[in-house]
Amino acid sequence: MEDNTSDDSEMKNPPNTPVQTVKPKRPARPIKGNKKNRKVSPRTARLMKEQFANMNHLSVLRW
Repeated sequence: MEDNTSDDSEMKNPPNTPVQTVKPKRPARPIKGNKKNRKVSPRTARLMKEQFANMNHLSVLRW
């Protein structure tokens, strides 16, 4: 019984689980920020303006 418990504790000790929990949370945020901070050429700016107008119509970007 004691040997099994020690094995379990060894499996919990390695930082595999915390890394996995931190990973999914991190990428989600920077991706959003990158999209906003990205410098866009005038052509794409036009297309994005149209897209934003459509999204505003659907009240998605309404704050």
